[in-house]
Amino acid sequence: MWRRVFGLRVGLTVAAVLSGAALCGAEPPPSPASVSCAPSPLTCEQLVVLGYAYPYAREPGAYLFVNGAAYPYVELSDDLLAHATVQVGSTTVAASKLLRKLGLADRITRRRIPVIAYGSNATVSALTRKYVAAAVPEVAVIPVTRALLRDYDVVWSPHLVFNGAMPATIVRSRGTLVEVWVNWLDDVELQRMHETEDAGTLYSYGELSRVRIISPVNLSAAPHVYVDCHGALALDGVVQAIGRVPAYGRRYPAIDSEQAMRAVAPYIGWTGSVFGLLLDNVRFPERRLARTQALGALARFIDDPSYRADCACGAGSCPVP
Repeated sequence: MWRRVFGLRVGLTVAAVLSGAALCGAEPPPSPASVSCAPSPLTCEQLVVLGYAYPYAREPGAYLFVNGAAYPYVELSDDLLAHATVQVGSTTVAASKLLRKLGLADRITRRRIPVIAYGSNATVSALTRKYVAAAVPEVAVIPVTRALLRDYDVVWSPHLVFNGAMPATIVRSRGTLVEVWVNWLDDVELQRMHETEDAGTLYSYGELSRVRIISPVNLSAAPHVYVDCHGALALDGVVQAIGRVPAYGRRYPAIDSEQAMRAVAPYIGWTGSVFGLLLDNVRFPERRLARTQALGALARFIDDPSYRADCACGAGSCPVP
């Protein structure tokens, strides 16, 4: 089962997105040098590509993230930094030995919280944008492992974010088994994740029942997760799953980012191409905000007794205990 579910990997290049947009009659792409998408360090073109590609390409398997580099795990252990092994080039080494050589031995014994990642936070590219930044006080060392979540699905949420498209959330879905990842975060890394997720404003943060997750690594604590405050996207009353996230027994129809944006366009008064909509969203945040408000009519909230919010929507901030 693990091999079949986890055998899917999604990637999307700039050329693929732009050629697809041209075939659909979209506007010609802007020159990255001539269009500013401040305050993002990325160009508008790069942001639009992220909007098309969400939730981005996953690694083939579990990996150790160290300051933007991904070291694939060769042998997992319940203690992912003290006893597991990783691949460095063509060599297999103990994760602890690698960290000592990098001057990061103090990371080995830190307390870590397993935080479920179901969208971009599972990817090296997103973790790099979050943790290889001037605002981060120290080098990030994050074990990232795969798991299955029982009776949940990963679905679209009806609001627009920095890449011009909609993000993901999770909802209860009886009988569905969906792929997720687990970021093992220390207190410093968890605080940074809270900041980048706008926990307490855009997402609630809390504890999920341990029996819901199937993991090759024993969880040291109950898994935690971010849940979108905007709820799930429902078209004609039906929740829409994210097609690029592998799942078994899926109850909801699954669509990709382009299909999702095309489906919501009439509700926000957009008659042009998806490419044009994403570009307008990244270039004009005030228009994106107005469209997010309009999308609120498509929100559906599903009760989840297995989730307990430690930091609820509306809290404003989520300090790490």
